[in-house]
Amino acid sequence: MSDSTDLPPSDRSSKSAWYTRKWIQLVAVGFACIGIGIGIGIGIGAAGASTDPKTTDAYKALSSKFESSQGDLAEAQQQVGDLPDREKALDEKSAALAADQKTLEQDQADLKSEAGAVLAREKKVGIVEKEIANNTIAGDGTYEVGKDIKAGTYKSGKATSGNCYWMISSDPNGSNIVQNNNSAGASVVSVSKGQYLTLSRCDDFVKQ
Repeated sequence: MSDSTDLPPSDRSSKSAWYTRKWIQLVAVGFACIGIGIGIGIGIGAAGASTDPKTTDAYKALSSKFESSQGDLAEAQQQVGDLPDREKALDEKSAALAADQKTLEQDQADLKSEAGAVLAREKKVGIVEKEIANNTIAGDGTYEVGKDIKAGTYKSGKATSGNCYWMISSDPNGSNIVQNNNSAGASVVSVSKGQYLTLSRCDDFVKQ
């Protein structure tokens, strides 16, 4: 039985082991590279799949913005929801202000009316006071009827000090006495135009 070592060199090279052939070695290296590449890709994919995107800074930033936007939206919705109540409250305040304005205007009208009434009363009182003053003889002295005092009947109260002396004369010197009297109580005198009335220690005489 012959051994391969006994073959000629040319025959030995053509009959060498299949795994020593170069193209087999190249194919094996190629498959090995492909396997390594697939393993690396699978490893990278697995590593990427194992990373939670929610833990990234970008996701956190977007989440924060979203939550802030949600808060702003909720606040805006709340404000929109409150608008009817606010409008109702505003209408009520406007109605109250209008009522207050109406009351104020009425009060002003009443005050104006009262002021007019007071002014009218004061005017009447002034007229009466003036009339009383014009028809009152106050203080001691001699008064000419028709010039200093009006003709008519006058009445006085109680004498201010002691007895009231009054005298009616036809001349300013009292030479022609028409009537006279001393009285501690009320006195009544009647004078005519052209006469003279003299008073001493008497209360005011008021024309009747």
